[in-house]
Amino acid sequence: MFSGTLPTPAGEEALEHWLEQARLMVEESDCSIKEKRRRIMECLRGPALSVVKAVRTAEANVTPSKCLDAIESAFGAAESEKNEKLSDFLRRLEQSLTKVVSKGGIPASRVDVARVEQLLRGAIHSDLMLIQLKIRERKQNPPKFLELLAEIRAEEEYAAARVKLSTSVHRVHANKEVDGRQTEILTLKAEIKELKTLFATMKTEPCQEVGDDNDTVPVPVSSVEFWKCRGSSAEETSV
Repeated sequence: MFSGTLPTPAGEEALEHWLEQARLMVEESDCSIKEKRRRIMECLRGPALSVVKAVRTAEANVTPSKCLDAIESAFGAAESEKNEKLSDFLRRLEQSLTKVVSKGGIPASRVDVARVEQLLRGAIHSDLMLIQLKIRERKQNPPKFLELLAEIRAEEEYAAARVKLSTSVHRVHANKEVDGRQTEILTLKAEIKELKTLFATMKTEPCQEVGDDNDTVPVPVSSVEFWKCRGSSAEETSV
């Protein structure tokens, strides 16, 4: 089934796959033209079916091949789709160019130039890669299909590697920041524990008075000093 709806609904074929199967049926089947036309219309729905009905209204005995040409003209994408790789667009473009050459639309000698021209016009989501490959500068001496495809795939792999490396570096920095924060937290906890211990010691140890009789300040002393003071006082009393 094919309706021409995007994105392609579940249970339907993409345009290129559907056209390939339909053209194979038209070329290889021994059934009549009328039967071929009926089979095509049975596999269409929605906007695609409306296109063929309009063609048949204009020409009642239109051939099956012309029905398929109308579908391709109506729904064939001349531009790259969002998130479509440039290499995929090039392959799709090559299929169209092959059909145009076979029908005498352009001479075979111009196919390389036509490929580059359409690539520059249609690859609307790959401007940066086209610049890096210097496609525009090579327009007068364009590469062959396989050569161009190899260059594009190499650039795509390089771009994917750059993205992967950037992601890895970002993760390393993020992990270092987390480790640094954890170290700071542990240090602060240790300092707080020391302060709590010191504060508890100051609360439990006795104090000694220093200064004038009218201006005494309690000063914490250790337990040893406290008992030394107690011992001295006892000796003085016994004397």
